[in-house]
Amino acid sequence: MGVLFSIIGIILSLISGVILVRNIIIDEIFVIKKVKIIGFQAYTYVMPGVEYSTIYNARIYPVIELNEGEEKIRVAISTVSNNKLEKGDEIEVIYPKGKLDKIKVYKRREIYIFYSLTLIIGILIVILSTALI
Repeated sequence: MGVLFSIIGIILSLISGVILVRNIIIDEIFVIKKVKIIGFQAYTYVMPGVEYSTIYNARIYPVIELNEGEEKIRVAISTVSNNKLEKGDEIEVIYPKGKLDKIKVYKRREIYIFYSLTLIIGILIVILSTALI
């Protein structure tokens, strides 16, 4: 039983360690910027069917302004957060260099905490399972 827990702990540690290192490398390759929200854009679509004029997927996306080289670009970004954003709030965004269509809100702290804790739990499982062997 201790050997099984040791194997599980080692696999958990390896997977979380690799993902943690990958996220650290991504931080160096991608562009990470703090930007201010300058407004909001509504997005809805109507799908004809049994019930006409029914609005599906009604959302409000924050609009940010980025300085990419010499030009200013305005982008509406999709957010999946419970935070109530207002005009003038600062958020951190991440995107590959030159590919603004893949922009998303960056939550570095949450990513590092999750995988660091998973790595620690994997190591603890290995240490505790050696006592069972």
